[in-house]
Amino acid sequence: SGITVDQSVTASSAPTEGKNENLWEPFSDLEDAAWAQLAIQALSARGIINGVDDTHFAPNRSVTREEFVKLLIGLLQLELPSGETPFDDVERDAWYAPYVAAAYQNGLVAGVSDTAFGTGDAITREDLAVLIYRAAQTRGIVLKQTQERAEFTDDAHIAAYAKDAVYALQQAGIINGMGGGAFAPRET
Repeated sequence: SGITVDQSVTASSAPTEGKNENLWEPFSDLEDAAWAQLAIQALSARGIINGVDDTHFAPNRSVTREEFVKLLIGLLQLELPSGETPFDDVERDAWYAPYVAAAYQNGLVAGVSDTAFGTGDAITREDLAVLIYRAAQTRGIVLKQTQERAEFTDDAHIAAYAKDAVYALQQAGIINGMGGGAFAPRET
C-alpha cells in the first residue's frame, strides 16, 4: 500500500507477452527492498522482469547472468534470434537461450570463456557494469559525467576488462561503491 507507479508505464506501452497482469498489486515481498519497489513494478509491467512466482519477487536473491541478460535485452528491445551461441552451457531450448544469443550477437557478452557463458552463476558487480556500459554503447547513449571519479580502495581487484565500464558508470552516477570506499567487483 502507498506505492505509486509511474503512469507513463501503461498497458498500451507494455508488451503483452510476459506482462504482469497484477501490476497495480505489488509483489508481496518487497518490504525489504522499498528503494526498488517502483522500478520492480515498472519493469514487471513491461514484461521485462518476472517474479519467482505470481506474488513473490525475491528482491534480495542474487541475479544470475542469464537473468540479467534477459532484463537487458528486454530493456533494449532487441530481436530474439535462435538460441545458437558458442557456449556449451547454453542449451538451445532453455528459456534464456534466445536472450543470451541476442546479447552475444550484439556484442554485449563474451562469456566467462570461449565456450562457457556462466549459466547459473550469480552476476558480479563488475560484469553487471560491463553489460550496462556495452548496452549504452550499443544504443549510442552518452553517459554524462556528473560525479568526480572515485578512488575505490579495491581498484586493483577490478578486472582490466571492466575498469572503463565501472568508472564510466560511477562517474555517471549509475553505480556506487560499497562501504569503506570499496567497489567490491566480484560481489553479487
